[in-house]
Amino acid sequence: MTGLNETQLSELAARVHDELGGWTSTGRRHCLGLYRSVALVVFLLRENPTQTVAGAIFGISQATVSRRFEALRKPIADALAGVLPDPAEAARGCTVLVDGTLPTRGTGQAGTTCTPASTATPVSTSRSPPPCPVG
Repeated sequence: MTGLNETQLSELAARVHDELGGWTSTGRRHCLGLYRSVALVVFLLRENPTQTVAGAIFGISQATVSRRFEALRKPIADALAGVLPDPAEAARGCTVLVDGTLPTRGTGQAGTTCTPASTATPVSTSRSPPPCPVG
């Protein structure tokens, strides 16, 4: 669901805890702990479900999903800032497909034409291309 294994998610939750300086409630007890809250936000970023669907999966309201997303999106980005590779560096020498992009057979360069979408070979978007080696 998040694309991370348990160890990676635990490490990310620990980094977020450090970024936040703790995870305490000034009012009612949190309905999700930090670990599950981080998992929720990573799930939202990776899968892009509606907040209502995410709330149903995690057993919380859409409003709580929204608050957690707003509260943790930046701390998660800050926690990962030092460990994620630069996208341009990671993609060097590789073809990068942005999710939702349908490649065509033509090159699209001057003097050539791309294959019209109606005659292009269908492309499955349900599988990702093999990852580029990093490092």
